[in-house]
This record gives sequence, structure tokens and C-alpha cells, in this order.
Amino acid sequence: MTREQLANELETNKRNIVEFKKELEEAGYFIESTTGKYGGYHLQKKSMLPSLALRQDEKRALMEAYEYIKSKPGFLKMKVYEQAMDKLNMQLQQDQIENRIYMQENDIAISATVQAMVDQAELAKKEKKVLKILYKGVKDTEAREIAIHPYEILYYKDAYYCLAYSLKAKDFRNFKFSEERMKQVQIEELSFTRDIHFKLKDYIGKLGLMKEDIHEIEVEIEGMQALFIAERVVGIEIKKEWTNNNTLYLKTMMEGKISVISFLLSLGKSGHLLAPSYLRKEIAEIIKDMYEKYR
Repeated sequence: MTREQLANELETNKRNIVEFKKELEEAGYFIESTTGKYGGYHLQKKSMLPSLALRQDEKRALMEAYEYIKSKPGFLKMKVYEQAMDKLNMQLQQDQIENRIYMQENDIAISATVQAMVDQAELAKKEKKVLKILYKGVKDTEAREIAIHPYEILYYKDAYYCLAYSLKAKDFRNFKFSEERMKQVQIEELSFTRDIHFKLKDYIGKLGLMKEDIHEIEVEIEGMQALFIAERVVGIEIKKEWTNNNTLYLKTMMEGKISVISFLLSLGKSGHLLAPSYLRKEIAEIIKDMYEKYR
């Protein structure tokens, strides 16, 4: 149909048709224009959004997921996601949906520099290209040039990591994307072949980013701390039991000695470690050293 025909059909001025076209395309309905005697506007049927037969609970789930993701400042694809949700909302606006409110957990946003490095790594991963990075490890005094094969991009505790095969270490390593550690990222012309036997679970822990030793602990927790811990998920294969109105017995398995010790120290005088004995000795030494520094 021509603009004149559409304007007559819609009982409006033909100049408005161009604006209507823009609004429809923003909502996901793409319209082609052809010139000539028999030209005009026609809708691309293959690009039309299908009618969504969503139940009320499905609509609510979509909208709540939207609010939840918006509360996460580290989500790199937020602008694209918002555009997609705006199109979807055109079909969801018929019903007023009450949403829960998700508060932002932190104020850490990903900088443009870090985002550019993540984008480069994702591209190298997709095209199976060697990535050359200038990287400063935890124990390094200055940044070193390292060639890696990027396998996975991971998001953990407000930061992005690249799980990659290091050509220098001849093993898989996690490289953190941050302006303090990752100084430069460059895609090389060299390609690599991804190991068909690679499994992500072989290189990350059950509870965190690093694959570390598992420690089984038994601890009694008293007072307000007991209530807080009763509401939390601490470790795996958890057993919780109230031994009285004020004391919680916790048996769990945690990954990484540093994480275990940090958790136990966070309990303060409310916690009493029952087992294992080797951790009791280590924590006693840590508390003794802290006392000497803080008294």
C-alpha cells in the first residue's frame, strides 16, 4: 500500500505514516519500501513477532527477570536486552503486571575499557583465534605478555574472567578482566583448535571460580549469628539442626581453605569449631597473630 492509501485507511495525514512506520519497526515489525508505479509499503511476514500465548505467571516471570537483570550492573548486554524487552513489552502491555522490586546489590559497573577487553576475548573465542594479553598476576611485580587460547568467559562476584589455555604454563588458567591486571588484549592471526575433551566442570570449583580442596567442617553457632546462618546456604551437603533455642549445629563441605577460614573468623565469638582439628590450630594461630597486631 502507498502512503496515501494507508493515510486514507487510517484517517490520518500521510506525513504521519513515516512516523508510524518507525514506531512499528522499533516494536519488531519490519516494513519494506518499494518504488515505482506499483510500489509502496509491505510487511515482512518472516520478521513479524508471533502472537504470544503467554499465561499470566509467564508474563510475570519475564517482567521480574527484566527487573532482576537491571539490578545487576555487570550485565554487558543490557542495552541490547532492553531493546528486545521493549519489543516484547508491546505485546505484554495489555495486562498490568505487578512486579517485585530488586535492589542493586552493589555499585560496581563494568568500565568501557574492561567491556572492550571482554568483547575482544569473546570474538577471539568465537573465531578460535590466539589472544595475546599483557597481564599482571597476583604474584607478579609487573605485567607480562602471555599468549592464550580463550575457551570460556565467566562472570563471578562482580567480575569477568577468561578461562583459557596458557601457552606459557601449558595448562588452563583464569585471567581476570580488570584495568589493574589486564593491561592489553590483542587478537592474533594464529588460530587454535579447541580440545574436544574440554569440560568446564574440570576447571572450576563446585562453589566458586577456582577448583580447590574440599573441607568438611562442623561448627556450633550461637545467638543472632545462628539465625543469620540458618537462613543462608553455606557450602554443599549441608546439615543444620537447632540443638536449643539459641544454638545451631552446622555440618557442611566448603571449597578452599581461605574461604573456610574467612567464614569461621566471620562468626567471631559466636562460632565454636568442632571439627576438623587442623583448622582449629590454624585459626588459633591467626587469632594470636591478629591479637599481637591489634592490641
